[in-house]
Amino acid sequence: MSTRLTIGAASLGPGWRILLDGLGVAYERIARWENISPASHSALLVNAPLDRTSLAAVEGYLRDGGAVLDTGHFLPRVDRGSFSGRRIRSIAPDPNDTVFSTVGILDIHDTVPAHRRGNHLSGIAHLAPHDGGSVAYLPFDADRLLIESGAARTAFRTASGRFPNEIVARRSRGAIRRAFERALRWLHFERGLPYAHRWNFPGDSEALFCYRIDSDYGTRRQIRELYDAAREHAMRLTWFLHVEAHHDWLDIFGGFEDQEIAAHGYRHRTFRGEEENHANIAEAASLLGRAGMAPEGFAAPNGFWNPRLQKSIDSLGFLYSSEFSLDYDDLPFHPSVHGIPARALQVPIHPICIGSLLRAKESAGGMKRYFRDVIDMKLQQCEPAILYHHPGHGLFDVMADSFAYIRELGVPNITMGDYARWWTRRSAVRFEARWNGDDLDLSFRSHDPEVRIALHRSDEEYALLDRAGDYDGDALGFRRRIDRGAVIPAEAILARRISVTRLRHSIEDYNARARQ
Repeated sequence: MSTRLTIGAASLGPGWRILLDGLGVAYERIARWENISPASHSALLVNAPLDRTSLAAVEGYLRDGGAVLDTGHFLPRVDRGSFSGRRIRSIAPDPNDTVFSTVGILDIHDTVPAHRRGNHLSGIAHLAPHDGGSVAYLPFDADRLLIESGAARTAFRTASGRFPNEIVARRSRGAIRRAFERALRWLHFERGLPYAHRWNFPGDSEALFCYRIDSDYGTRRQIRELYDAAREHAMRLTWFLHVEAHHDWLDIFGGFEDQEIAAHGYRHRTFRGEEENHANIAEAASLLGRAGMAPEGFAAPNGFWNPRLQKSIDSLGFLYSSEFSLDYDDLPFHPSVHGIPARALQVPIHPICIGSLLRAKESAGGMKRYFRDVIDMKLQQCEPAILYHHPGHGLFDVMADSFAYIRELGVPNITMGDYARWWTRRSAVRFEARWNGDDLDLSFRSHDPEVRIALHRSDEEYALLDRAGDYDGDALGFRRRIDRGAVIPAEAILARRISVTRLRHSIEDYNARARQ
């Protein structure tokens, strides 16, 4: 029997579209529940209330061997006594959990219907056989968790037990997306099906590294030293320029070879009003243009994002922006502003920099290990490693160690603009894959030779396919995923505890911003 490797969803609100587009799976909204079968959809996403007809259809689909990812609208209907509301702040996955161990800390800050016999994620999630099929119960609402914005000062843990912190998105969207991905993979493998999606990297690349520079108040000497370090290691960086600080010597940046120049505003501030943001960003872009540079990217000072800022970014025609108070450690996406996707792409980065570690009194050696651990984890998660730095914080040997490690691993290095352009191409690809137990039939409605379709037959093995056609399952050329040994230790949850130090840093930062 041929099975479409397509996810059927009960609802496709803006948060669910962000989630599914990020995963890169083939998906569609279920229009007629009476027509669903294990052959029509490799898995169902039950993310909206079910009436009697649709509930009966899901039950029949499972009896026939189907797979359901339930967010709280199916199992609580058929097994009411097994659920109770629980307020969840943060969850650190069990390092020994074979499904969710590397998703990252899940910052939820919401009340969810937890499964009383939950066997994953601190007991709120449950993966198990059900009436002839399989159900993954994951009670997270993407239309809520991936849309509602809000930021909080959040700490991260180093191997030496330090806790650098930054104001980042209150909810860890990347970890939530990865949890859904792991659940979908598990469901497919339980059915004996491969899991198919658009690959996260251009061409045959198996990893990617970008490095962002926020120039802020960097001096000529600091800028030159940083650029020389990048050239020494043949690294292409993305420079977000605080234009006011370099107003009289912007020509230096125009002479940089094989680097990307982007905008960080004229003044180093993010405003509440749209007009002020627009004027600040437009002045920076105009001055860079007069100096012979055409920025496609923007990053808000202090990583602060708000819907009015997004409107300014979009109206000024930027290809992408990058604000860790909106998202971090995640794949690119178009933010939703009042239910409408933003024009500019959001390219998340890892939010802890050398300055954050200096403040936490981490040693230079500890910093090097920290960034190597971040790189290992991003490679483990099959996502780009994107780090950042400020010239004024110096310690270029720490930055150079990250460069050397990337070269040692053979990871390609490109600019954030390059990745944003490629991701836009990825988003345009539409495919359909069918699996008959022995081979794969792959077709495209829109195709791009630089966007591969990844076919996973286990958590360890995958193949990358670049063209339509029939593929012999035994001759797909499966690759083995490199295990970096990256784990999130159980004590990482300690970073989410309330801290007097973080309160003091918040006060210090507020006073510093008031003087800008």
